[in-house]
Amino acid sequence: MGVEVTGQVEGGSVVAAGETITVSVTVSSTKDCSSNNSDDMSGDVVAWCSAQIHCICTSNDAYVIAPSPAKATVAAGELGNLTSAGTSLAPWRGEGGHLVLTTKPTILFCDLHLPPGHSRTFRYREVVPVTGPPSYRGVHVKYSWKVTVGAQRHGRKVVLLRLPLRVLLLPPPPPGALEDAYSESDDELSPSNPFLHPSPHACSSPAPNAALLQAWTAPSARAYNVVHSRGHVVQFRLFRSRYRLGDDLLATLDFSAAQIPCVQYAVCLQSVEEVAQEHRKRRQQSASVVSHSKTHEVCLSMTHTSLLMPVPLHITPSFDAHMVNLKYRLHFEFVLSLDDSHHKAQRAKLKKASKAGEAAEHNPDTGLHMGGWVKQEDESLSWRAPQELDIETLVWDLPVNICPAPPTQLSYALNLPLSCASMIV
Repeated sequence: MGVEVTGQVEGGSVVAAGETITVSVTVSSTKDCSSNNSDDMSGDVVAWCSAQIHCICTSNDAYVIAPSPAKATVAAGELGNLTSAGTSLAPWRGEGGHLVLTTKPTILFCDLHLPPGHSRTFRYREVVPVTGPPSYRGVHVKYSWKVTVGAQRHGRKVVLLRLPLRVLLLPPPPPGALEDAYSESDDELSPSNPFLHPSPHACSSPAPNAALLQAWTAPSARAYNVVHSRGHVVQFRLFRSRYRLGDDLLATLDFSAAQIPCVQYAVCLQSVEEVAQEHRKRRQQSASVVSHSKTHEVCLSMTHTSLLMPVPLHITPSFDAHMVNLKYRLHFEFVLSLDDSHHKAQRAKLKKASKAGEAAEHNPDTGLHMGGWVKQEDESLSWRAPQELDIETLVWDLPVNICPAPPTQLSYALNLPLSCASMIV
């Protein structure tokens, strides 16, 4: 028999950097209160219990040179003071990788006496540091955030309880977004009372995250002309260059002024992971590209078409950290029809057939593999698609920015389970 310690992150495990998280820690005695044994009736004593947040970086040693432990930063305090002999209990020990960031440990209680069948609940509150990277599971680099709760009974070893977090790093606001966010907050819209003293937190409270994200993804339409060496292909119009997780990427394609026919196009949202130069194992190491959403459409003989592609909720927004840089782009592949050679071959073949005294209308299969207009027996014309095309693929990459969505929206949309765990001390 022992003491059960249960931890749970209140409000969901998806949090934004700079927000305050609350973790409820419940300590329960597993002894039966109805037992007649004197040892069971004495209760249990837990020597201490502490909690703190830390970020661990795991990298692929074949491609990435991990930084020395001296480069790891501490959100509040020096790493040298956090030794196993202190109260921090080094919660990151036993995990692969190296420590990136940690907060100071918070002592929840000391010498807690629990009678049989009783329990106590404590709450740990901490601000998620804004100086660290976001949660990220990449090709060569992984950043993981956790809340570690440690407890120890007299004469027992230290037991650790880890609760995973998904930390979102908010981008810097665009110019004027702070004023707009404050003006649209509830405090500004509420009626003012001259007889009430102003709140001391009115000027120091952070701007609403939802208003900042809304301002950061404001519409800004841009048009791009895609040109081949032989002429104009398409005009691509994108209504925004920044998108939140879960948004729909909407754009239009205008082929009305195309000088080269486009048979079909494919577009894919790709993430580009680039390791910093000083952390690369190989000097000429290329970036790692991962494809996410993808769509394609046959656009032959079209003058206008539209593009609608969702931004996945599970991906990590764009960020730039000390070891790795994550960017996003739209990868286009336009299949162009170089039909000049087909038209010349078709005209030459028809001319040769006429010289030989063979009428093309008597042989309906003549030139059909080239496609085009064909005269029927009733003197009507019909268009048939070519069986073969001389094509060329044009590749184009357009950078886009992906920013976080509100944490509560992600938690409900992804239907994430509660971040909770238990252990026996």
